[in-house]
Amino acid sequence: MKTTNHFLTFFAILCALHVSIAQQIGDPGWVFDESKYDNRFPAMREYAKAGVQGGIPYRSNTPIKQTLSVISGDSDMANNIQSAINAVNSSGGGVVLLKNGTYPIRSQITMKSNVILRGESKNGVVLEVFMRFQGASEPKKKEVFYWKNVQNAGLEDLSMIYNADYQGRQMYPLDHDWAFTYFSAYSIRSQNYPNERVYHDRPNFKYHTVKNIDVIYVRMDGTTKNCWIDNCNFRDSGSAHLIVSNPSKHITIRNTLVRGAFQKGNNGHGYGINCSGSYVLMVKNTVKNVRHWAIQQGAIYNVVYDCHSETDMNFHQGDRGLNLIEKNKLHRPYWHLWKVIGTGASYHGDPGQGNMFYDNDVIDGNNGKKYTDKKVYTFNTDRNVVPMFNTPPKYGTLYALKRSGGNGGGQNQLPNVSFSGITEGAQLDKGASIKPVVDASDPDGSIANVKLYINNQFIRQENAAPYEWGHLADKDDQLKNLEDGNYTLKAEATDNKGGKTTKTLSLKVGNSGADTQLIANGTYFIESTESNQRLLSRSQENHNAMMHNPGNYNDQKWVFNHLGDNIYTIKNSSTNRFLEVPYARCGNANNVATYTSAGGDHQKWKAFKTENTFAFKPLHCQNVALDRAGGAINANIHTWSYSTTNQNQKWRLEAMTTSRNLSGNKSEKNNMIMMLYPNPAKDVITIQGIPHNTPIKVFDFYGNEVIKSRSEGNMLKVNKLPSGVYFLQTDKGSKAKFLIQ
Repeated sequence: MKTTNHFLTFFAILCALHVSIAQQIGDPGWVFDESKYDNRFPAMREYAKAGVQGGIPYRSNTPIKQTLSVISGDSDMANNIQSAINAVNSSGGGVVLLKNGTYPIRSQITMKSNVILRGESKNGVVLEVFMRFQGASEPKKKEVFYWKNVQNAGLEDLSMIYNADYQGRQMYPLDHDWAFTYFSAYSIRSQNYPNERVYHDRPNFKYHTVKNIDVIYVRMDGTTKNCWIDNCNFRDSGSAHLIVSNPSKHITIRNTLVRGAFQKGNNGHGYGINCSGSYVLMVKNTVKNVRHWAIQQGAIYNVVYDCHSETDMNFHQGDRGLNLIEKNKLHRPYWHLWKVIGTGASYHGDPGQGNMFYDNDVIDGNNGKKYTDKKVYTFNTDRNVVPMFNTPPKYGTLYALKRSGGNGGGQNQLPNVSFSGITEGAQLDKGASIKPVVDASDPDGSIANVKLYINNQFIRQENAAPYEWGHLADKDDQLKNLEDGNYTLKAEATDNKGGKTTKTLSLKVGNSGADTQLIANGTYFIESTESNQRLLSRSQENHNAMMHNPGNYNDQKWVFNHLGDNIYTIKNSSTNRFLEVPYARCGNANNVATYTSAGGDHQKWKAFKTENTFAFKPLHCQNVALDRAGGAINANIHTWSYSTTNQNQKWRLEAMTTSRNLSGNKSEKNNMIMMLYPNPAKDVITIQGIPHNTPIKVFDFYGNEVIKSRSEGNMLKVNKLPSGVYFLQTDKGSKAKFLIQ
């Protein structure tokens, strides 16, 4: 009998251990599965980067530094929680553990880097929110948890619920199942379904809002990065639940219930998840009885995977495209008026290009199932959901991950370390000062500290992100007013298990001499090296920079002016506006546009040449380069970490004095410009710039004549040509190159 008991005890321990190390997407150790790459979808590699870099740390890998319990008679536990968060942040990071109980919250809690607020159990720890927002006089007091410029912090294993006792009365029971407390014709038809449990706060006031309960559970702002919400219940918010603002990135929202909101007024009330960041991973969440699940306002490379949604998946406020919605249950209730995949009215703006919907279980109200045929869907220019490809990805997924270590045990994985704000081989003037910033993360734990050295001389240790030096007036004198010479910076990151990784960077100060000017002053087309498309900027796209099929238009022409040391201003010929990184943002996935002047370093570009191609780095942020987002056709242009192997950062320059053009050429005989589109083509090519009935010949890559015809209404059928490169020539000598997919 004792043996049996020992066996059962041992078996129970094994089961507990199994649960503790069971692998979930978002844990440490998941990497892109290169064997499942489908080159039709270059964004697959970016999707694999979504979420916390290195994964959410395992519960056992982060030490508990503070433990709190409910204090009887205390009407507001927010101050106690804030004090514990501040103390743990000051000590280098760790966990604030809340013991089971109901914690009254009446004031805002500001999250800090490297701090995890964790409940003893998800259902046992309840934060009951009594906060009231009084309006514009308290612009940052409407969020229960406010994150700004925070790194490596999380909420885990707890519940939140809003107590909307309004004017001395409880509006609704805290555990009821509702949709909204207010209805409008745009979102809900409760008036047509009186027996449904769809509530509103004041049925006589269609757009009424109880302003003092306009309270949001979580907002992530600024440069918040590598933060997470895991295994939480967010029920019945005052107005909205989770907001991830641009430019926050690498956020994970996992295993979380989002349900109900007390009001759906104007200006974004009633939202469940509102994602405007980049590389946000939303996995295994349930969202219901809310106004929208929104992907909007600059969102790019976000992943919604294996979630359950009973609202619309909404793209109606200017996302940047290339977001992935895969393997979800999207079931729009029949009382919800938006389409299951919504884009709003025309004034909301068009959805971004390249968003992908694949392998979802979709039920659109009373309209039945949709998009279940394994095609890859996207939005067309009419804002409708249409097939992007009629065949599935080669290996059945666009979110291709595999396990690579980080299984909760075994050998410690060492930290990842890189420099930001200064690049390898940088050349600085004598007397320059430097402000190094180090990015450090740990794939199976947390960062304990980062030390910085210059020429092996210790500068200072940082215990919490952001890890930066030289920015304080009374510190780091060794990094200021540098003399002529060669310098080596070294960053050493130590993780919570004592593992260390170092990264070095060399730079030179003084006696640099100016480089030979790589680009002569003049006007150029800036072309992709991967297709025939060109960089343009137009007022109708709010002056954003993007790729477009070539044409002899001024919005595709750029005037280069050399300022010295291969630094240039780049001005658009059509608008006379200068290429820039708006607001001097530094980092990945920052949109590129044009501005009316070029006074700042973020409006100047340093050129680098490799063979016959160029790369361009913004002067204010030399660790990133001008990049075609995801390498897509009609791609948006943003900044991305510079790499000599990144094809999306390689550009051709075609001076206006030359006639070479992948899809349009100028005849030396008659000054005629011939343009072809679309390019690449499939069935038919339109030819502009030649008269009707012009003799035409088409040659393949090897010079064989494959078509001999005459232009008929400027159209040429190419549907019988196999995939490849072709050249079109007229009897007047005009030539153009085109591709068949």
